[in-house]
Amino acid sequence: FELQSPYVGDYFGLWMIEPRYFQNVANQYQGANLHLHLQSSEIQQRVRSSDERSFMLSSDGIAGFMLNGPMMKSVPSMADGTSYVRMTQQINQARRDPVVSAGLISGDTPGGTSKGNEDFASAVAKFAAEKPLFYFVEDMTASAGVSVASQATKIYANNATAMYGAMGTYGVIQDMSGMADKLGIKVHVVRAGDFKGMGTPGTEVTEQQLEELQREVNTVNENYLNIIAKGLKKPIGQIRELADGRVIMASEAVSAGLINGIQ
Repeated sequence: FELQSPYVGDYFGLWMIEPRYFQNVANQYQGANLHLHLQSSEIQQRVRSSDERSFMLSSDGIAGFMLNGPMMKSVPSMADGTSYVRMTQQINQARRDPVVSAGLISGDTPGGTSKGNEDFASAVAKFAAEKPLFYFVEDMTASAGVSVASQATKIYANNATAMYGAMGTYGVIQDMSGMADKLGIKVHVVRAGDFKGMGTPGTEVTEQQLEELQREVNTVNENYLNIIAKGLKKPIGQIRELADGRVIMASEAVSAGLINGIQ
């Protein structure tokens, strides 16, 4: 099946992505009409072209997969990126192909959404359980990319200063109640359920609401860390100590036991 173009909803929710990269993309499209952007024939054609790509296959049966840019369930349209769904299909197809003897994922990604990440990581783990699968960090693999890379048979980086890690999950909510007050606007949320409508622009973000959002982030992040720990066959406590959201260099990642080497 074809994904055609991203769903608007793919851009919202929790992200596991290197924050500086994400902020640059957000700044670039500040004020853009997302709906009109996704309806653009140029954007739809670019997304369709990306969606139609399949995995590469060497003469000796090595399947090659390119993991570039931010990852979302559909192909990102605001920057070059990768579809979790399409990559999962490709990984599964290669795993079942008797001609394929092994695989190599070449990854240069700042991370992506939490939606779709677990399914993709699971597909990588299934491949690695049946056939050798190496992950090659090309300059950056961060956040959601780490949960994918950790499922591979071996992980290598192209140089000592390749960026790795940034393990964590986050979401952003803005309290715009002060701005609404200055404009003389009173926003009423008529709700059934204490937390319905929280974060509606112009309403105060309460401590209870922040606690609920923190609970959601913590739950998603704990699952994310467990995926990494299982892939690397390390205690969850050891991974949790390293997961403070910071990017580390590949040389440090080797020392920390997150990747196998630099070559």
